[in-house]
Amino acid sequence: MFCDSLARTLNCDIGIYSLDGKLIEGVDVGFKYTDNIFKDGSFTYLKVENMIVCVNKDLSQDACNLIKLYYENIKYKEAVNISQPLQYILNEDIDESKVLDKYLGCRVLYVKCHEDIREIIESIYEGERFETAEDEDGFYIAKIVEDAEMEANSLISGIGEEKGIELLIGAGGIINRSYTIKDSAAHSKEAVCLAQRLGFKEGFYPINKMIFYKIIESSNKEKIEKYIMGSVSSFNDILHDKELISTAEEIFKCNLNISEASRRMYVHRNTLLYRIDKIKGITGLDIKNFEDAVIFKTVLSFCKLKLT
Repeated sequence: MFCDSLARTLNCDIGIYSLDGKLIEGVDVGFKYTDNIFKDGSFTYLKVENMIVCVNKDLSQDACNLIKLYYENIKYKEAVNISQPLQYILNEDIDESKVLDKYLGCRVLYVKCHEDIREIIESIYEGERFETAEDEDGFYIAKIVEDAEMEANSLISGIGEEKGIELLIGAGGIINRSYTIKDSAAHSKEAVCLAQRLGFKEGFYPINKMIFYKIIESSNKEKIEKYIMGSVSSFNDILHDKELISTAEEIFKCNLNISEASRRMYVHRNTLLYRIDKIKGITGLDIKNFEDAVIFKTVLSFCKLKLT
């Protein structure tokens, strides 16, 4: 901060006050108002814009002028940071506290797409306050989002229809005093990367729904692999059966509702039950049962994230 940096440079105590004498920053060294520069013994008081800087040291005229220039330089840099576009802020090493208010309450969506979709995004959000940035894999969108899933589905629909492509969209958390624009942007892309590694081709994946997979990804591969081989080693037979894998994943999407899963897969309920029994025969896990379903999903996710 301005006061701390200045105090270290001058090797003295400094207090910054409002014009009516309220301490804003630093040490309370005693307030005295001045329209320019005022000295009282070993104390120096100077007005810098709408503040009074009080220093417990006798400063020369040149030192006072340098303080004013130093403050103006800091304010200029802050103004430059705030005015910079999202692309600059994400790529450069800046003090994120200086741009916090600009993005407070926003969250970042990441659209994984190698085609140029900037104009489509701008048309979808015409009249709204938002910012975009891009990298080699896709586009970041920073804005206040009331319903992130609805927002993502709107993008998937709009861009998909225009370009005829499938889209993966991730979302970071909502930006607050301890969670920055860069945090939200990084998490939005990380969520998409996890979804892609899990084999998903399209859809919306917010970071809070991907924590389970992030924990698995961060786990010790060797230890868990040995545990799997010792308990459900036959799981490898499932991994190469696309029909059984797609059946299990659809059942999970339908919250273990067999009838709903059969309807969405356009297969008879008895066919689905046959496949579930086949999975149980191979792994010993009945995925109609919640606990067995959790184990199956955990092992499946581990295999996709760690063994591919």
